Amino acid sequence: MEDYATSVAVTPPESLKNSILAKIRELEQESAEPKISVAIPSQEKEVEEMPETKIIPISGIYKWSAAASVLVIIGLSLLYLNSATKANGLEQDLTALEEKADKNQETLEDKLLAMQSDLYAMQEREAFINAPNTQKLLLQATGVEPGASATAYFDQNTGNVILASNGLPEPVSGKQFQLWAIADGVPLDLGVLEKESAYSKTISVKNANVQAFAITLEKEGGSPTPTMDQMYVYGGV
Repeated sequence: MEDYATSVAVTPPESLKNSILAKIRELEQESAEPKISVAIPSQEKEVEEMPETKIIPISGIYKWSAAASVLVIIGLSLLYLNSATKANGLEQDLTALEEKADKNQETLEDKLLAMQSDLYAMQEREAFINAPNTQKLLLQATGVEPGASATAYFDQNTGNVILASNGLPEPVSGKQFQLWAIADGVPLDLGVLEKESAYSKTISVKNANVQAFAITLEKEGGSPTPTMDQMYVYGGV
């Protein structure tokens, strides 16, 4: 077979060699990376070319993973702090509402106690006024204020008296009405009348020999002796 091939062989033209070399130079290299060769000092020939290996850098991946983990931790920390702040704010609001509710409860209780106290006082006053031994004394105007009037409810047995002053005019600024009992011809100070109340509290007269009651207009806080020309009403027992 070798002899036959030699006998029919044809010598290629010189141009074919140049054409093949030109085609080889035009081919693109599959990889731009240089091939690796290792020289053995004891031998002069090169080691066979190693298969091309593409190296994938992994340090960047680790860096991005670490950065992403830090961002996640920071985000969770901010979320926790925000939630904790909101929770603290809600707790403070709840505490404020509870304190306000307690104050409102105390206010309602105080108002209820005041109403109960007023109710008891009214019941006691009505019981005293309607008692069989209580005298109803009409105190009439003396001429200082023609339309003035008052009513004294007096129990001679106990010496207690309650005054209804709804018939008296509004005292001027710096002035206050004062109640007097006339006993044995001597005026006894029974205290000033409150401007806001139509009824006085139950007043105890020390001297049982009461002959009359009178009301004068005095300086605010009262006077140790009555101002006679400012006597608005007077009524005998």
